Amino acid sequence: MEYMRNLESRLFDKTREVFNLKEQLREKDQIISNLEQRILKLEKTEECLYSDLERLSNMPETICQKVNKRRRARISDQREEKEEREEQPVIIRTFREQRLLENTRNLEARLFERTRQVINLEEQIRDLEQRVIPRLDGAED
Repeated sequence: MEYMRNLESRLFDKTREVFNLKEQLREKDQIISNLEQRILKLEKTEECLYSDLERLSNMPETICQKVNKRRRARISDQREEKEEREEQPVIIRTFREQRLLENTRNLEARLFERTRQVINLEEQIRDLEQRVIPRLDGAED
């Protein structure tokens, strides 16, 4: 009789141990599932960062091209304006010349603003590269 109680007690202990192990297994499965979800989010974030970085790295070239085009147009306008002045015997600022001067000043101000934007974008790209590339290198290891 005593022997049977000991066996039942051991069986109960083993059953409880199995239940606890199953519970631990469920917890570990949940942890694994959470980690897998985090990995997926990080991979998506990494892809987004790469696409953002690529988009931003192409952007300054486009802006630079626009700035250079405007700069060439401004220089051309200045040349034309200078030629017009040289042709006129008396220097009189006509309404057209004043408008050209205003346009030139406006273009110069816009050029300055665009140049500043390009510089800011280049700094942002450098910052992004400094932050993203080490993370990506660490993720590859």
